[in-house]
Amino acid sequence: MPVKNQKWIYNSTFSGAPKPSDFKFVEDQLPEVGENEVHFKAVAISVDPYMRALGSFVPTGDVMFGAQVAKVVKSRNSKWKVGDVAVGYFGWQTNWVGVPDDLQSPFGGVEEPYQVPHVVSNVTHALGAAGLTG
Repeated sequence: MPVKNQKWIYNSTFSGAPKPSDFKFVEDQLPEVGENEVHFKAVAISVDPYMRALGSFVPTGDVMFGAQVAKVVKSRNSKWKVGDVAVGYFGWQTNWVGVPDDLQSPFGGVEEPYQVPHVVSNVTHALGAAGLTG
């Protein structure tokens, strides 16, 4: 059964404070999970002040970058199993399918997602105090 993906596209360079017209909301279908790929489903998506400064580096028409907490719903990758929770730069979208080892960082290069430790009682904390900025 096809999976719908909702995503927020970077539509135009910020001029002043970001506004709704700077983004475009689109829906499409996810591809099937291929060899060595993982399907991550968003649990929480970050919206942080640094994104405004880096917005000019995002090509118009791309998914807006950002970290998210996501849960594995399907995996054909030996490093990830269904139910694992991760933090990664999956962008502003509800689902992501791909090879985690190839995930691009908005800061340049590849940055593989990391698994959220089970000691983090609320996984959304992995985006804040127990995560990237903590």
